[in-house]
Amino acid sequence: MTTPLPKKRVTQTWLNQQFNDHGWEEKLHSCTKVEIYNSPTPSAHGQVEGTMTIGHDHYDTENKLVATVFYFLQLDGKLGASGRKTPKGLLIDGVERAKNRYTSASAKTIALSLAPC
Repeated sequence: MTTPLPKKRVTQTWLNQQFNDHGWEEKLHSCTKVEIYNSPTPSAHGQVEGTMTIGHDHYDTENKLVATVFYFLQLDGKLGASGRKTPKGLLIDGVERAKNRYTSASAKTIALSLAPC
């Protein structure tokens, strides 16, 4: 049986800063990406009609979840909202850091609460 990783709650602002300032976008290219959510974005989010809300979990070579990331994808292939992806959880120094702990089963909750940054 594996020992659960320690968890720490952090703010969305902190997660965004870590993701954007520490090269996470590049780091995740070497991970296995698993789509956990893909659905039309509700109009209440103020995105261009046809925008999709997409969520991915990213796993390292040891099959450890290292990041959960969401974003708005417009029909033209550009990112909506801030033009950046939004991390919802990051594994940093062996500690899961997230606003809340999200799983594929709760992805719909994430998408409904995902607001433009």
